[in-house]
Amino acid sequence: MPIDHWLDTLPQNNHGFVDGDLAALTAPHPFLSDQSASNQIERLSSHLGGLKSPVRRMIISYSLYIRQLDIILDAGPRNLCAGDCPRPPVGCCVNDYFVILRFMDLMNAQQSPVALQMAHVIGLLQKNESAHNLAQGRRLQNGYCKCLAEDGCTLRLFKSPRCAHYLCEGVEQAMQDFHKGQATAFLAAMHLTVSSSISSPSDFMNADCLTEAMPLFGALLA
Repeated sequence: MPIDHWLDTLPQNNHGFVDGDLAALTAPHPFLSDQSASNQIERLSSHLGGLKSPVRRMIISYSLYIRQLDIILDAGPRNLCAGDCPRPPVGCCVNDYFVILRFMDLMNAQQSPVALQMAHVIGLLQKNESAHNLAQGRRLQNGYCKCLAEDGCTLRLFKSPRCAHYLCEGVEQAMQDFHKGQATAFLAAMHLTVSSSISSPSDFMNADCLTEAMPLFGALLA
């Protein structure tokens, strides 16, 4: 898979925290196989070994969360985007929404130093992930988001919370129609997260998004 191919290219800087990170982060990841989750934890733990454990583990947790959300979106909403988007080929990717912290986030007086460090490191990982995917022969869609290639986003593990959780009104309605009104809780969790300000590590992700996806996308469970 492209994700694992990129992970395998990351420099392994410090293996000393892998066992501890595996013990702390291995479960539960309902939309990932144990092998995929373990490999991701190991590769990122060794790559980010110079960071203090709380920050490193939050970043790895975020990547595991985004990978699961990416699988869910691939199974449902993105099919709707590909087939019915009124603004192809860029859809909602009309600005650099991949940037982790927005102006409203930075203006928050309660901004956590850990959240700021997470945003900085994730930004560096975004550049690496996007560059790796472009090096495989993909080409940018000029004039739009700097991470948007002609065949889709170049980020899979390190999308911003805004990109990962955003669903337009058309997609929301299509999901409700397809799931016969049973998508309300999932859509509410997604909307809450994309509209929230980031001031602490917990604001990057929302476990309710995965929980509420289970009744809708249970067939994807690893």
